[in-house]
Amino acid sequence: MKTIMEQKEIIERLKIALNMQKDKDLAQFLEIDKSTLSNYKSGNRDIDYRLLFSKCKQINFHWLITGEGEMLLSTTKENTNYISGGNNMTGNVNGGQMLNISIPESGTQKIIKPSGEIEIQRTDSMKSENEREVDLLKENSDLKEKIAFLEGTIKGKDDLIANLQKTIEMLCKNK
Repeated sequence: MKTIMEQKEIIERLKIALNMQKDKDLAQFLEIDKSTLSNYKSGNRDIDYRLLFSKCKQINFHWLITGEGEMLLSTTKENTNYISGGNNMTGNVNGGQMLNISIPESGTQKIIKPSGEIEIQRTDSMKSENEREVDLLKENSDLKEKIAFLEGTIKGKDDLIANLQKTIEMLCKNK
């Protein structure tokens, strides 16, 4: 387990590598609650390294954990730099070509493929853990209401059947 200072430093290095200044932007990128990120920084919760590995494949994790070595991993022999985060970035692409790119508004990201093709993806379609939990609680409540309604309907039908059986019995006795 990392110390509080180490976890805070890791989060700060992560923001540097992703060219992000605000915790809320990093939390959004990682698709976690801002409170979860705060808990990482304060040491109240261990950093989810699996999440970092899945979201930050361009980052050198030795550098992220220790602060030593290169910040970004080289993705090709030509030293193609991964470009991410922020509003405007300039990077060295394919061994010398300069590329200036503007990242679109919040909720989208540009992916630059090795072929040079640019793909824009939406990132805001994923709900935070709390939003999903609220949705599940609401769905649970709605289902309980439907069950109660259906149980009431069944009871009403059972009562009707019982009354009809009594009526049939009375009519059979009167014949």
